[in-house]
Amino acid sequence: VLFCLITTTNFAQISDFIHVDQFGYLLNADKIAVISNPQVGYNSNESYIAGPTFELRDFNNDTIVYSGAIDQWNNGNTHSSSGDQGWWFDFSDFNIPGNYYVYDPSTANRSASFSINGNPYKEVLSASMKMFYYNRCNFDKQMPHASAGWTDGNNFDNDLQDFNCRDAYDQGNAATEKDMSGGWFDAGDYNKYVTFAHNPVHDLLSSYEEHPTLFGDDWNLPESGNGLADILDELKWELDFLLKMTNSDGSVHIKMGSVSFNENENAPPSANVDPRYYAPTCSSAAIANASMFAHAALIFANEPGMSSYATTLETTAINCWNNFIIDFDANTLETDCDDGLVKSGDADRNEEEQKQMALIAAIYLFDLTSDNTYRDFITDHHDEVEPISMTLLRS
Repeated sequence: VLFCLITTTNFAQISDFIHVDQFGYLLNADKIAVISNPQVGYNSNESYIAGPTFELRDFNNDTIVYSGAIDQWNNGNTHSSSGDQGWWFDFSDFNIPGNYYVYDPSTANRSASFSINGNPYKEVLSASMKMFYYNRCNFDKQMPHASAGWTDGNNFDNDLQDFNCRDAYDQGNAATEKDMSGGWFDAGDYNKYVTFAHNPVHDLLSSYEEHPTLFGDDWNLPESGNGLADILDELKWELDFLLKMTNSDGSVHIKMGSVSFNENENAPPSANVDPRYYAPTCSSAAIANASMFAHAALIFANEPGMSSYATTLETTAINCWNNFIIDFDANTLETDCDDGLVKSGDADRNEEEQKQMALIAAIYLFDLTSDNTYRDFITDHHDEVEPISMTLLRS
């Protein structure tokens, strides 16, 4: 029998008191580890006395690649907010890409591992975006796209679920059945909401719009490699669902899901077989979709092969706007439209929130169409909602 004794330092104790940026460090950025010694607070019964010299070590082979003295913070005084004494270990001069950890040879304690490279945030960004993939409704999650332990079969594709969803107020009427498949689960349940999607969709669209080179087509999604950035593939999954929630007259159902708390509560999602229903159309849902579709139309119009899809988004955005503006002009915006029959999460938006979404929609629609109708809406109402109204008041 051959025994192998592993003595590499990267199996040393990871200290709670040697703090690094576990996302990693850019090559030419400041690179500093913070060492703390508790004095006040929940961990004041613990202590860490740092050695005078710290080392930066290669995580793969424990080679010392850099060493230096640490600097005491503020002559050893206690930092009032953290309750700690502190030191800095500055290794900013080291700029060789790789995986490393900070090591204190006096205590044999080390930091967590981290990378130094030209873009240490790439994997973090793709991992965070993968959350939306796992939250896809009506979609198989299988390896290699899903990690072991997170796989699942298709879900909510049984009779009277998402592909033939019925009106919650006319549950026995087969004529009300609609295909409302796709989209993302809500954060706290399996339901799907229109108004709740407004901010996340805009945030993701703006992220891509402002920094398109950060978003690749290689994030291990089923659509990866199709020539469209994976963030747009993920957004399209949600946008396609939002299109299904929209009627031909531009009215929009505010949400869909279960009508009882004890239905569709099993995990994983594929274990649920109870019926699902859609809630009423609401003015807040119409303007939310107008806003999201208009913004998305601008983005997708610039993507190869997506001009037809962008046109669909633009046309539907206009329809949703026209539906909303009838209630807006008549001062009949619906603010208590979601009565909770579909459980749960009140998806209503008050008048100011709807007006805020309308201003966003009008900005993107004017950019799309140059139609002065939208410019006039902005001119007439931009000073009626926060934060714009508060900014004008202060000035």
